[in-house]
Amino acid sequence: MKRSIFGTLTLSCVLLIFISSGHGSGQTCKGLYSEAVILCDQGQWTDAARVAKMALKKAEPAQGSQRVHTLRSLRLLDKVQRERGNLLEARKFCTRAHTVCLALYGNAHPSSVRSLVALGDLSAREGKYSEAESYYRAAVKSGAQAGSVADLEVASALVGLAAIYRTDGKNQEARKLYEQALEAYDMSRKYRPALNEPAADILCNLGDMDKDRGNFPFAAESYRRAIEKFTMLAGSENVKTADARMRLADLYVRWGKPVRAERQYKKAVATYRNVGGNEIKSAIAMKCIGDLQSERGNWELAERYYTKSMMTLSDCSPSCDLTLATVMKALADLKMRRGDHARAIPVYGKILARLNVDSGQK
Repeated sequence: MKRSIFGTLTLSCVLLIFISSGHGSGQTCKGLYSEAVILCDQGQWTDAARVAKMALKKAEPAQGSQRVHTLRSLRLLDKVQRERGNLLEARKFCTRAHTVCLALYGNAHPSSVRSLVALGDLSAREGKYSEAESYYRAAVKSGAQAGSVADLEVASALVGLAAIYRTDGKNQEARKLYEQALEAYDMSRKYRPALNEPAADILCNLGDMDKDRGNFPFAAESYRRAIEKFTMLAGSENVKTADARMRLADLYVRWGKPVRAERQYKKAVATYRNVGGNEIKSAIAMKCIGDLQSERGNWELAERYYTKSMMTLSDCSPSCDLTLATVMKALADLKMRRGDHARAIPVYGKILARLNVDSGQK
């Protein structure tokens, strides 16, 4: 079959042809925006930013209701810059998006509530918690004016406020906000299955709070419900399901249920391996299994898991050096407990050498 000429063109060439063809600015903007979204989904943030800026340039001259194209482009650029860690740039786009949103819809509208939540999330990420709280409260107030159509946006604001309250140690207030948000998500997820994800995130937070208080049965129930929701959303083979299993396993360790803990750790390891790109998390889970085996006196099995964890971490980036040193120490301690001092001492030496090199680089 003869290869299409478009197969040899770069993305930029295709876009230039599209822009310069007879398409109206609205259609051109939609095409560019769609292409930018695809690039975002693929994690190609640099190309996504470039194409989104082209879409914004085409959309900005529009007036009236057509300014919705400007709003979409600004929000996409905000997202891209956050993913790239350019928070100052993200704030510029986020603020402009909120201004356009107010001009389009006014204050009492779900989209305006969403803009306030976005500003709150950005402020929280920058560590400006008082500012973030102000934005979240403004979002809740606007949502109340908008009515039930803004319930999901208000739920996002409540989650943001709850996180700030947890940081301040106001756990009771945080719990109430989490529960209000969870109710909103549960009421709507029948029609929008994707809402299982934020609902599951809330359940994980509630589980963490109960675990910290020592309410292990309640924490376990929250984690199990979270795993169920993550599984309903994307199946059992996804990272968030595995992360929730790790939380549940850690709980079982504190609860004194090592068999249940090991089962969850093993399921998490299997998922991390199948998904790929989660070697550090997989290695941490294997180290946890090794710890459990060591406590039971199954030293050969513990050593096997520690070794697997070390081998996995050795292939990762230097950022995992401290984690690798932790696993190496666990292995050396195990050898000391077994009376194998001759094999333990060289491992301790390797740990010291690794940490000295790491501190010297800093």
